[in-house]
Amino acid sequence: MKKIITLMLAVCLCLLLAAPASAADDASPFVGNWKFYAQEGEAPMSHEEILAMAEMGFDMANGMITSFRGDGSFSMNVFGAIAEGTWTDNGDGTGVFGVEGESYPMSVQDGFLRMDLGNGVGVFEPSDTSADDSTAGIPPILEEYASQFEMPEQQAIVSPLVGEWRFYSMESEKSELDIPHDALPEQLEKGRDYAGKYTLTFMDDGWFKFCNFYGFEQNNWSDSGSGTATIFADGEKWDCSMEDGLLILKGSDRVMRYEKIVPVGTTGYCVVVPGDYVQGEVTKEQRQDDMIAYYRSSEHLLDFDVYQYGSNGRTLTEYVAIEAKQYGSDRFESTEINGIPVCFYTSKEQYDGIDYRVVNCLFAAGDDFGELSFWMDGEDAPNVAEQILGSLFYRAPEPEDVHGVIVEKLKGYSYPDRYLVRGNDGELYEAEYYFGFEDLAPDTEVVLSVRGSGWEIELEDPWAAFDFGSTDVTETTEPVLTSAGPIDI
Repeated sequence: MKKIITLMLAVCLCLLLAAPASAADDASPFVGNWKFYAQEGEAPMSHEEILAMAEMGFDMANGMITSFRGDGSFSMNVFGAIAEGTWTDNGDGTGVFGVEGESYPMSVQDGFLRMDLGNGVGVFEPSDTSADDSTAGIPPILEEYASQFEMPEQQAIVSPLVGEWRFYSMESEKSELDIPHDALPEQLEKGRDYAGKYTLTFMDDGWFKFCNFYGFEQNNWSDSGSGTATIFADGEKWDCSMEDGLLILKGSDRVMRYEKIVPVGTTGYCVVVPGDYVQGEVTKEQRQDDMIAYYRSSEHLLDFDVYQYGSNGRTLTEYVAIEAKQYGSDRFESTEINGIPVCFYTSKEQYDGIDYRVVNCLFAAGDDFGELSFWMDGEDAPNVAEQILGSLFYRAPEPEDVHGVIVEKLKGYSYPDRYLVRGNDGELYEAEYYFGFEDLAPDTEVVLSVRGSGWEIELEDPWAAFDFGSTDVTETTEPVLTSAGPIDI
């Protein structure tokens, strides 16, 4: 079962095909219909296993059909879900198809089509049925997981779940595994940054991103209409809801709580907000006034605006003195919030003909200023504004990718492979390679990106580790192909 799900997740990446338009012709060896034959690489499946599963009602061969047309377009039918894409023929038995706008290799060898699917290489044989004519639906064995493979609706999701959430606490069936909120500072001192590494982001385009110490995974979600959702992450199903301003994730043996955070533009600073706050629309005129975001709540009358703009060489106090006077305030105050120098003043402003008292909080961030403006409406406005302001914190950005070359493979490791890499900055890095099926040769160009607390290798040139072999027509043998490198899902 695990092999089946792993393979399906890999194949469903192809439902995101978005390669640039290209040209082909009817004489190309790619043109025609192809059905699934086997898979090689991280989750290998032999042709005999495919046939055995077909006898149990899981006909992967006829449930996964790809049709390449002479005009450079193709269709892929994965158990009734059809995706359209484009492709190119390199003229030497190799070609290219696209995933999320990037190109990845494929080839035709010994009568078999081979496509890199991210988690391995899918091998296809000629088919009498086209992708458009295939009638195979999702087999009963996968019905439980069908929702994971559905593409999100194009309409933006409006839900209080939309936004970024960070770890708050966890309760487990085994009490010794509990992580109370007040234990987070102690865990951080031990090197376990739960709040920084365990995050969950719901995007309004129907995707979510689940992060932990080991990296991240991404899948689709939808709001049931009541601020609840069910997601599949970290190997299990979670029921998501909100309670007392926190996001509650209920799994099979644990309950995880998250708090919502709002970034102040690209300043690196963030605040924690009650979970019912959602982002509203910002008009063109407001953006011209340096406003970058607006947040409102269904539970609190208090709204707040987010601004970011250049300092133009002025200090924080110099700028605040000018802005405060501009908005009718003859005084401002300076203080520190969580060690961050902050200036604030109070102004009176109108909206829809109604006068409001607005508290404006400003702080420096490199060559920029960040600002939060709280519209003090409602009896609980002072408490909510104080709660949000009191949570101001700085989140250091993730290290930028490092470009470099392989020096040598480190001995003593099996999976993942570890390599010594010399970066373009002259530094030496130890990094892990998760998607390789052959050793990377010295001087191979790579990119290092952060994965958990370490570095992960991605290929600078994804063709470098992709061996097409001979293009001569010979006796049919069991197909073998290496991966073209990782695909960030």
